[in-house]
Amino acid sequence: MQPPLYHYGWEIDWKKFAKYAEDNDLRAYVRQEDDEDDEDDDEEDEETEPNFVLTYDESLTVLKVLGTLARDVGIRRLPSECALASVLGRGTIVPFFALYSNYQLAEAPSRAQLLVLQDHLRARIGETESPKWLPDYDFRWRRRCWQ
Repeated sequence: MQPPLYHYGWEIDWKKFAKYAEDNDLRAYVRQEDDEDDEDDDEEDEETEPNFVLTYDESLTVLKVLGTLARDVGIRRLPSECALASVLGRGTIVPFFALYSNYQLAEAPSRAQLLVLQDHLRARIGETESPKWLPDYDFRWRRRCWQ
């Protein structure tokens, strides 16, 4: 059996990240198909090209901010499956900026990088907490695939 997944990092304050993104031109947008009904409802058989609109994406914005802040202090690569996570904290599921997990210890930033990142987060977005280990929202022991 494999132990439950734990993430190491910080809880995300969406408002702080959104403000930092806006102040530093880091807002992320995605192209989505426009769902508005066309005025030509009578001509449904006619093939029309879909209209696309740019929509603000909060999760991609947070990822963009996190990547930028990490690169500022020399952390070039965040584990892709970890960066945004949902963890159990304060008796509920909370959004979390995870630097790595208990299964990615070899990819962990150095202690010095963590301290610099912590100071950088404090200065840039007002993060006052130290990083911590929190369990993944899907907290359970898992059977190894070869068992």
